[in-house]
Amino acid sequence: MVTEKSLKNLEKGKKTRFRTGEAQVKIAKKGAEVSNKVQAEKKTMRQLAEICLNAKLTKPEIEAKLKEAGLPATYGGQMLFNAVQMAGRNSNMLRVVLELIGEVKQQQTNVTVTNNVNPYANLTEDELRKLAKGE
Repeated sequence: MVTEKSLKNLEKGKKTRFRTGEAQVKIAKKGAEVSNKVQAEKKTMRQLAEICLNAKLTKPEIEAKLKEAGLPATYGGQMLFNAVQMAGRNSNMLRVVLELIGEVKQQQTNVTVTNNVNPYANLTEDELRKLAKGE
């Protein structure tokens, strides 16, 4: 893939694809440092999420509902309970629950929404007059 930066480097006479050993090692080290930092941040976020989801609930009435449903009395259990309840009323939430249990594969959808509900919006003034007269 040719990028704008690579074209500028070609104009300057720099090789963009192959570098000497030292230059390549330097670039690889920078990339590894950034990658390691990002991975560490993701790991920390996963750990924090796990701690929050596994935290015990403090309200006995909610704990009783979850225990009755066979779910753990944690915030994660409460979230799952609420999601399953909402799935009965909301098809998007049903899809999320089915994805969580592995019944449906995660799917990325692209939706285009148009707010043009007026069927006459694209007509010219003359065409509108003809319609109004019944021609």
